[in-house]
Amino acid sequence: MNQSELLDKLRYALPIHLYGVGVAKSFPHLCREIENGETQIIWENSQPLRVVQFVFVEILSHDGKTLIEDRQEFADGRIRRRGFRGISEKLKPSEDSLDGARRGIIKELGLNPELLKLEFVGMDIREKESGSYPGLMTRYTKFHYKTEIPLEMYQDQYIEKSPDGCKTFFVWQQ
Repeated sequence: MNQSELLDKLRYALPIHLYGVGVAKSFPHLCREIENGETQIIWENSQPLRVVQFVFVEILSHDGKTLIEDRQEFADGRIRRRGFRGISEKLKPSEDSLDGARRGIIKELGLNPELLKLEFVGMDIREKESGSYPGLMTRYTKFHYKTEIPLEMYQDQYIEKSPDGCKTFFVWQQ
């Protein structure tokens, strides 16, 4: 099945009228994830299943605080509260999880990952309905890392600015 056929099939299988509403991401956002290789769609029992591999990096400060993803502010003004610990980054096709962790640190925090010690904690696989894409079951494979930000790299908050105008805010929490 080519890309165009896949997207047409998804349009009929999913409640895309709910996409881009409230905290849901838009259908074009899902299409970009598929095109970029961050998301794969497979079919199980005639239903689409989104398959995502991602890296999670738990980040601690020099004084024991934990970095959390506080919120996302979409270009259209919607705000999505997050409250997730650390950073997460979807892996690109054939990307090693450690390379994904390093790329995420650069992209989301603007820090040099070569100056950090990344410790592998473990791997986990879960399946649930996507919080971003209503009606789309997703199989998540998570690679968990941990690191500490030294005092000389510490900032009160970090802001990731996406090309689509979305901003993600990271703050410290006790």
